Amino acid sequence: MGAKQPEYLWTLPVNPTTGIPTGEPRRVSTLPADAPAFSHDGKWIAFIATGNPRRMMVIPSSGGAERVLFVRGMPRGPVQWSQDGKWIYFSQPSGDKQMPEVVSRVSIDGGTPSPVTPPERGGMLAPDGDHVVGIVAGGFRGLTLGIFDEAKTMVGSTALDMPAGGELCDFGWSGSGLRMIAALCGADIAQHSRNIATGVDHVLPLGGPVARVPSIS
Repeated sequence: MGAKQPEYLWTLPVNPTTGIPTGEPRRVSTLPADAPAFSHDGKWIAFIATGNPRRMMVIPSSGGAERVLFVRGMPRGPVQWSQDGKWIYFSQPSGDKQMPEVVSRVSIDGGTPSPVTPPERGGMLAPDGDHVVGIVAGGFRGLTLGIFDEAKTMVGSTALDMPAGGELCDFGWSGSGLRMIAALCGADIAQHSRNIATGVDHVLPLGGPVARVPSIS
């Protein structure tokens, strides 16, 4: 097998209603890239430049000069933007075998990254843009999710017990930040939606219409 080819950032204009391309693909990065993320206003793309060392970068989404926010530190995806566009969140190795990551953030102006969680797994910025949620205890069946503010303080937590026959594969968050969508792998494959506020668990059937989960005020 040949060596893996480097991957670069490309953009493609599309019709927002139909998703049909309206122009030609355009390469916007000169460096191999991983974990790209658009800013909320769509004007910037943050990404991790792969190689040695790995670097956190930003670039105008229309193309232009790439800017280094910091070098080293082994940043990992997912890369996420704060709602105000002033901070970029990502993961870094923690050195802990059980909880191998910390979620850190760096200013859009660059500088030294600041951890916002203790060692955890699967951490990501919640949709409110003010909190980070990650697995702080447990395995793939029974686990505890910690909710952290920007001062690295755990302001809340919720326990999640996976049903028998499945293990947690991946998870994400609703737009409100109150629901966790957990994908289970195992004998009984299903998706579960956990209400973070009340602990109520809903099974979302796979295949066919997706069950609509009532919103939470």
